[in-house]
Amino acid sequence: MDLPLGRCPYCGKPVERSVGAASIRTRKFDCELKDMGFTKLVRVDEGIFENKTRRHGEDKYVDRRDPATFPNLKKTVKD
Repeated sequence: MDLPLGRCPYCGKPVERSVGAASIRTRKFDCELKDMGFTKLVRVDEGIFENKTRRHGEDKYVDRRDPATFPNLKKTVKD
């Protein structure tokens, strides 16, 4: 049995116990990120990124100077 909580030391109002859900953060795998619609880019060199969640038809490497290598957001973002 829990002891009574008493009153707030600042305002004097009675306090009550509140139980909430625990928050557990787990690391997501690349395939889970892809399924959720995210794109994961990992820097491999100056201005060069590896697309870890690439979809069919996308380049493995993204060069910030070459827009043709950018991920196709129309495949992932749906209104």
